[in-house]
Amino acid sequence: LSQETECQETDGRGIQVIVDALLELDSERQHLHDALEAETIKASVLRHTLLNSPLDTENEIQRAVADARQGNLDEINSVQGQLKATKDTITALNEELSAIAEHDAILNPQREEISFTHEDIVSDLNFLLNDKAKVQIELNDTWEEVRSCKKNIGRTENGILQLHEDLINERESAKVTRKQLRGDILATKRQKEQQLSANDVAQRKIERLKSNLLDVKHGNQEKRMVCGCIHISMAWVVGVISTSSSSLIFLILYNIFQPPVPGRLKDTRPLLGPIIIQ
Repeated sequence: LSQETECQETDGRGIQVIVDALLELDSERQHLHDALEAETIKASVLRHTLLNSPLDTENEIQRAVADARQGNLDEINSVQGQLKATKDTITALNEELSAIAEHDAILNPQREEISFTHEDIVSDLNFLLNDKAKVQIELNDTWEEVRSCKKNIGRTENGILQLHEDLINERESAKVTRKQLRGDILATKRQKEQQLSANDVAQRKIERLKSNLLDVKHGNQEKRMVCGCIHISMAWVVGVISTSSSSLIFLILYNIFQPPVPGRLKDTRPLLGPIIIQ
C-alpha cells in the first residue's frame, strides 16, 4: 500500500496540467457568461424599444430595406456595366484573335523554318557543348601538367640553390686548394731549381769525367805495352775487393782500369753518375 500511495514526479506534472486546464475552462466560462449578459441586455433594450415605439422600429426597418434595395440596384448597375465592358473586351479579343489567326497563317511557314533553324541551333549547340567538354578535359589535363611542371620547377629551383651552395663551398675549397697548390708549386719550383743546379754540377762533373775518360783512352793507347802489368795489378785489386765488404770500390776501379770496350762505357756511366753526384 505504501508503494501504491507514493507520489511520483510525473503525477505532480499531471496535476499541474489538470489545474491549468481547469483555470482555462473557468476563464472561458466567465468570458461566455459576460457575453451572454451583454447579449441579454441588448435583447432587452431592443424588446423595450419595439414595445414602446413600434413606428420608429418600422421606419428603421423600412429605411434598412430601402438602403438594401438601393445597394442592390447600385450593385446590379455596376455588374451590368462590368458585363458590358466584358462584352466589349470579348469583342475586341475576338477581333484580336482573328488578327492573330491571320498572323498565324502568315507566320506558320516562318515558324516551321524557325523550328528547323532551332533544331540546327540545338544540334550546333550540342556540338559546341561537346567540344567545350573536350576542351575542358584538355584544360584539366593541361592544368595537371602545369601543376606537375610547377612542382618540377620548384624541385629544380631547390636543386639550383643547392648546387649554388655546393658551388660556393667548392669555390671556397678550391681557393684553399689553390693556395696549397701554389705553395706546393713554389716548393716544387725551388726543388726543381735546386735539382737543376745539382744536375748542372753533376753534368759538369760528368763532362770532366768524360774528358778524363778520353784522356784515359789516349793514355791507354800509349800504354798498351804495359797492359799486362795493369791486368796483374787489377787481378790483385780484384782479390782485395773480394775480401772487402764494399762493391763500390770494385766498380770505380773497374771503370778506371778496364780498357774501353764499345758499349760497356755506356752501361757503366749510370753507375758513375750517382757516385759523382754524392
